[in-house]
Amino acid sequence: MWLRQWNNDQVRVGHGTCTYSSHTVINSLQLQETELSELEVYWSERLPKRIANRYQRSRHLIRQLLAPILNCTPKQVPLYSPPGKRPYLSENSGYISLSHSGNGILLGWSLYPIGVDLENCRRSLDARKIQKRFFPLQEQRMLRHLQGEALRKAVLRSWVCKEAAIKLQGKSLSVELMHWCLDTQSGELKQLTSGLTPKCLIIERRGWLCALVSNKSILVHWN
Repeated sequence: MWLRQWNNDQVRVGHGTCTYSSHTVINSLQLQETELSELEVYWSERLPKRIANRYQRSRHLIRQLLAPILNCTPKQVPLYSPPGKRPYLSENSGYISLSHSGNGILLGWSLYPIGVDLENCRRSLDARKIQKRFFPLQEQRMLRHLQGEALRKAVLRSWVCKEAAIKLQGKSLSVELMHWCLDTQSGELKQLTSGLTPKCLIIERRGWLCALVSNKSILVHWN
């Protein structure tokens, strides 16, 4: 997994038995340096300028980061990622998940299906209103003793974890959100209608809240 702020350093997080290591892979993301596919160029030319800029930069970043893993050039990375759609890798090249928030981008890659989500740790929100509207009753009961900042943090952590889980499933956030419950004590994430309990990991890093969800075990070591 990679966390990136434009024009800043990045953090790579592996998946499985893995490591964190701070390093810089790309010093610049100037658009003239991008190595996009013909389809990506075609799609970006039809987007509003601000969205096109973010789209080009994120696809450039995906290609630059995955090329060494897949032993190919950035342009040869078998990426299919229409704007606004879930990105895919073909040719048995693994799975990716992508999340944007403000000037941050989070990219997850694994040999197995994966979902990631990213939010600013300081994001302002009406935590009580959100949990009453979008969280299942059993999770609301777990949060009812919290107030103020403690409640805001708990709701934000639950939200990013659930959004990552729904990305893993490839389903709709609006349809699925009420069916997911994050146990505030055990940390277990559960899909209430199916009983699924995927593995989840929530990390705070440099002002960002990063969530990773997978059906496989997740183990992280810091370097």
